[in-house]
Amino acid sequence: MNEINLYEFIETQDYNHKIELYVTKIKCISCVNKIESELIKYSYVKYVRVNMTSSKLTIHWQGDINKVYELKQKVEDLGFVAQAYNHDDYVNHKNDEKSQLLKRIAVSGFCLFNLMLFSIILWISDQDTLGESVTSLFHWISALISLPAIIYCGSIFIKSAIKSIINMRSNIDIPISVAIIMTSIMSIIQSYKGEYNIYFDSVLMLIFFLLIGKYCNLNAILKSKESADQLLKLTANRQVKLFHNNNIENINIDDIKVGDIILISAGEIIPVDSIITEGETEIDMSNINGESINKYCRENEKI
Repeated sequence: MNEINLYEFIETQDYNHKIELYVTKIKCISCVNKIESELIKYSYVKYVRVNMTSSKLTIHWQGDINKVYELKQKVEDLGFVAQAYNHDDYVNHKNDEKSQLLKRIAVSGFCLFNLMLFSIILWISDQDTLGESVTSLFHWISALISLPAIIYCGSIFIKSAIKSIINMRSNIDIPISVAIIMTSIMSIIQSYKGEYNIYFDSVLMLIFFLLIGKYCNLNAILKSKESADQLLKLTANRQVKLFHNNNIENINIDDIKVGDIILISAGEIIPVDSIITEGETEIDMSNINGESINKYCRENEKI
């Protein structure tokens, strides 16, 4: 992502400033808590919020506008990368991440299924049946197939773990990396010593299924982001009918105030949290709760 002048993305009103940053390398809720807890320590920062789904960091602060670069630097000191939020950059970054995951899934899956040809023979036989030389040959062939795949496919976890350790924070990739490295080293030692049991197949299988999990999780994040964007587009720049003093007038959604009475026709989108004051209806809540069946609502019910 290209470095952009952050001043262009700051909203300012009476020395109150707001900016939205796109933060990469957010892996879990502990990353979110770390960023929010560290930034809120600054006395001039009034609000910090990280959206884990979109990796968007929203900051409100008062005083010097130049503090934006200090806040950005603090985020990067924690081990993340922060840039001015841009939807196209976000989509491109996530697509690149998906592409890298797919390549690693393909490589680990291909090597795993080839490795199983030798592993199955070792599982159903013993050293006396195969002989010491054949067993040793199978072990080193297994190492030759699996180690390049483990290094390439497992690097995504190991790099993340190293960065977390450097920045003195924990994430799930640390125990995964320890398991990958230690089991691989133990299998190499077992092969060198001529022992019968090795675990290259187990390591590669672990990486294969973890990568599939990461890919599915990334897809879920992108779909939820897409749904949220579609919902925002549906409500953007729309007007609603306001019932006021026995008259009906059209107003913008942004102008709705607490206590206003608005008229919603069949098929319209309800733009704000509301209470039904008159009538009853069925409401499509699929964008909120994922349910395909409409919810029946009556008078005085909150929606």
